[in-house]
Formats: sequence, C-alpha cells, structure tokens
Amino acid sequence: MSKEGHLTRFAKFIRNRTFSRWAFLVVIDEAHLIPIFGLPRYGLSLFRPVYGKLDEIKTMLGPAVIWAAMTATAPCYMLKSIETRVLRPNYVNLSTTSNRSDITYATHCVPGGIDRLENYGCFLSSPFVFETQKRVLIFRDNKDSTITFFPSNIVAVGEVVRHYHSLMSADYLKDAHDEFTKPDGKCKILVATAGESTGIDHPDVEIVCLAGLPSDITAVLQRGGRAVRQISCDGLCVIFYDNWVNEIDLADYGLKDGFNMESFDFDSDIDRPPKNVLTLMSTVKERASLACVLLTKRLFCLRLFFSKCLRDDSPEALEFSTAFCCDAHNNGFDLQQLLPGKLYNPDTAHKPLDAPMKKSSNPKPRSSANKKQLRKLFEQWLEKAHEDNPMSPQTDDWAKLWAADIFKIISTFDAKNEKTSSPEIIEDSEWYESDWEELFEKEKETRIRMEKSVCFP
Repeated sequence: MSKEGHLTRFAKFIRNRTFSRWAFLVVIDEAHLIPIFGLPRYGLSLFRPVYGKLDEIKTMLGPAVIWAAMTATAPCYMLKSIETRVLRPNYVNLSTTSNRSDITYATHCVPGGIDRLENYGCFLSSPFVFETQKRVLIFRDNKDSTITFFPSNIVAVGEVVRHYHSLMSADYLKDAHDEFTKPDGKCKILVATAGESTGIDHPDVEIVCLAGLPSDITAVLQRGGRAVRQISCDGLCVIFYDNWVNEIDLADYGLKDGFNMESFDFDSDIDRPPKNVLTLMSTVKERASLACVLLTKRLFCLRLFFSKCLRDDSPEALEFSTAFCCDAHNNGFDLQQLLPGKLYNPDTAHKPLDAPMKKSSNPKPRSSANKKQLRKLFEQWLEKAHEDNPMSPQTDDWAKLWAADIFKIISTFDAKNEKTSSPEIIEDSEWYESDWEELFEKEKETRIRMEKSVCFP
C-alpha cells in the first residue's frame, strides 16, 4: 500500500489471477532489510512497513510459488524473522562464508567529536597527489553531515571530495556516483549515506570509514564490505566513534563481569540498545547497539566476532590475507600505517580548521524590511548562478566558487542601506570607541578570509 492508501501497480497485479498464476519463483534480495525496516524494533516507527508485509503477498500467491531469500549479513536473530515472513518450514539453506579475507578491520575513537573536520584529513594523502590518492568511501547516517565534512581548503583541490545523499538532485547523484566509480573519475573521496552500501559494487575503493557508531552489526558488514570489491589489494574498514562510547557500561545491557565470547548468546538480539523501548527523543547513547559497542572494546578478534554473529563455521571464516586481521590482537597494529594522511592529534596539531574567531561585539541587526530586500537579491543571484552551473552541489566547494560574489552583494547592500558604520551612527552610539574598532577589525578579517577562500591553496 502507498502512503496515500491507494494500491500500487504491483499490488493490483498480485490480485489479478491472469498475472499471479504465471508466478513460480519470488526472490527477496537483501533480505536482512525485512527485520531492519519492516518489523517493530524497540518501539520506533517502521521505516519501510512494506518489508513486513511480504508474508501477505506469499499468502496471495499461494503455496505452489517458491520463495527465496538472499542475504550475506543477517545475524541469527534476523534470520528467524526472515524464516517466518518469507520462507517455509522445509526450506533449503545454501550458505558460503561471508568473510572478507582482504579487509582489515579497526576502530578509532576520534578526538573532539565525530563531526570535527580535522579527523578526516587522514584520508587525504599529504602532500596531495591525485594519481596516487586512495579511493575512500565515508558513511554518515545524517544527511546534513554529509555536506559539512571537508573544509574549503581541502575541497579546493578540485572535485576530489563529493557528497551524496537522497535529497540531492538525480543529475547530481548520477554525476557524483559516476565520477567516483569510473577508473578515470575525478572523485577520490565520497561522503555518503546508507544508499551507497547496498547492491552497489565500487570497483577500487581501498578504505571504508563508518563515521559514527553504526546502528547494527549488519550495517558494519554491509558498508565495510564495499572495500576492495574488484581490485587485488588490501582493504581497510575503520569505525570512527565518539568518546561517549567508551563510557558505556556493558552491565547496562545485562552483561555480567567476566563476560567473554563463549558466554555470549549469539542467538539473542545482539543489536539491542540499553533500553528496550526507544522514542524519537532517545539519545545516540541510548540507541547504541550492543554488538557495535563490543567492537570498540577490543575484547576479542573482530573477524571471529563477525563469524559468530553470522553462524559462519566454514574453514575460511577466519582467514585473512592482509598484514593484520584487526586491531584487537595486541600485535603491533598501528592504524596510522594504513592511512594516506596523518591521524588528527589535537596536542600536536596547528590551529583547527574550524576554530572560532575572536569573540567581539555584534553589529547592529538589519531591519525586517532590509532583510527582505537582501533576501530578494540573494534569490536573484542564486537563480542566475544555477542557470550558469546547474550541476554544482551545495557543499563547502561553494566557498571558493561563490564567496566573492556573495560578499559583494552583502557589502554593497550594507553600504547603501544599512549604514551601520557611518560616523553619525558611531557618534550617537553608546558603544565605546574601542568597541567600534573591534567591530571594524572583525569586518576586515572577514573580508580577507572571504577573498582568500576563492583561491586554491
């Protein structure tokens, strides 16, 4: 059913015997999405309710139709839901190992928070050389965060960094994806949401970063598995997480002291949060998946943990062809050695890229009438800019392309209409002379920064 309550074309076909009598096989790809999107979880609303209604279609088609479910990343508790919804009691299980022997797994607690820009400079080679720059795929669950990752002085190397989420135009998404996947594409780093983690083979991605604690173990395996799909080299899957994860007590999940892998029930919901019932207002800490928290604790081999989650008992389940299996073996593993750039260290770093300016007094706010006039000027400029370059994404890349034009509009408008810096305003003001000097100095610094931002470093 559609959101409006009307039957879709497929729903009408299913109810038409002329169509349905020809059906003999139904294949559900990415079947792990059935419990993730279509079934109630922890009191939250369903993301795609239709996934939970596949059993209704199975009933409509009748017992003669064969159903098959395909997934490589469903843990035991999800398999139970898949069996109930789309399979029959006597189904045949065909399985092979899900182990990616050519990928090293690691976790990294980022200083300053997951949104701190400096933490992602490690994915750019230094000094930057386009020909040798590794292809990197960075996942974020927040659409807004995908377009604020790299500051303008990094994006200024060209179209090396692109951003990708579902609210962008179809033309831009196609262009960004093509530039990232084709051999001679200009994009070397793609910051994307979950859409790039399912059903897409990225030919030569060497590094996958999950920025933020994933929602479940399936997300780790799906997204991490985008690395080294069609190239012969070593891949890296690294989870960047905030420091609050280190503060989580495993007792909140019902685990006792002395917990080990042998005592862990892998048939249970390994992705359960600390609280059984969540709301839209629940914090990220309250939503944290037990399995994903365990990955950051480095209590045991990550590859072994994955195999236990998936009930992968094959001889190849623990094999690895990389120099290191994961970061949990205390065998000299150094994440820095696997990255093209330097990991951010606030103790040794220079002034942060996003450091706030010196605090100073604010200028007189614009009147409502002048705000409307200025907004109209922006809209006129934006319409013309879009006509000249309709494919330009709304990212930090704008800083070098449009900053001068925008600053000129504002400064010209202020000079004609606001007069906030005129002598008579200063004379009638209750501010001290030093306050005005500080304001003028701030405006000067802003103008210089704007002028520099339109140039390549």
